[in-house]
Amino acid sequence: MSRTSARPELREKFVSIYSAFLRGDDPSLDQRNFWEELFLLKVNVSYLEKALDELSVEQLLKLKPSFNVIFARCSAALGGENQPICRANALQTLCVLVRCVFRKLSGVDMIDVLVGFERAVTEMQVLIGNISAILIGAEQASLKNLTFKFLLILVSAVDNISQNKMLEYLMANNIFEPLSHILSTPADRDEHGYDCVVLLTFLLNYRKYESANPYIPKLSVLDNELVLNGLGVVISGVLSTVNNMQLIAWPLLVGLDHWAPGSVECLLLKMKCRITHVRLTQSSCSHCTRLCI
Repeated sequence: MSRTSARPELREKFVSIYSAFLRGDDPSLDQRNFWEELFLLKVNVSYLEKALDELSVEQLLKLKPSFNVIFARCSAALGGENQPICRANALQTLCVLVRCVFRKLSGVDMIDVLVGFERAVTEMQVLIGNISAILIGAEQASLKNLTFKFLLILVSAVDNISQNKMLEYLMANNIFEPLSHILSTPADRDEHGYDCVVLLTFLLNYRKYESANPYIPKLSVLDNELVLNGLGVVISGVLSTVNNMQLIAWPLLVGLDHWAPGSVECLLLKMKCRITHVRLTQSSCSHCTRLCI
């Protein structure tokens, strides 16, 4: 056998590390700067997503300790003391983890495997606190884009939003103020306004008839002109785009494919009505009354 053929196959460092985690090993043991160095590595999204999708439900449950450690370290890495590249890579990792685990698990099992049910309250407080700081801070647009991407994955991962247990943590640690900041700041609104309004729409509709949803009263009593004007600018822009381009399939972008084509207008008009303390009546919106009444 030649020396060339006997040489072991070289593997990307990111792949080697996550291969170890997915075997149940902990490559971070006795490695002082392990996590700092890991989050400097470019996330191999295609590898990680494929590797996670190949795991069975039983394997996911057995790998709970590995996922809990990764989730906690990613959440902590979002803190402002870390480099932007580390925070961006941590967010990308969270996006893949949440998306893949949600495909196979739900309810308590999903929370337990990702975060660890026994410490979920504390871990989610850290995560949401760091996310809020990113949205309010003078961060790069790309980092805020990734933050919205993660949040939208989190809130839209379950077909029935009211069955998404992860949203309980966004109710207990609500992010209405950071979203308001985005809408009231012209530069942020131009870059992230659409994602902000879509996210707010999801949050407003979580168990709105079953429990206290803090986003509904906050929007109903909102009197900050900058935020209201920003919200109006985003809504008007979306309505103009829908009207001009006749995007009948646009509801699919926010998971509303079971509504009639006109339901996009109803969704956005409903948000306007919350601002002015007016409710649409059945007669004014008869083609999607399940949304507007």
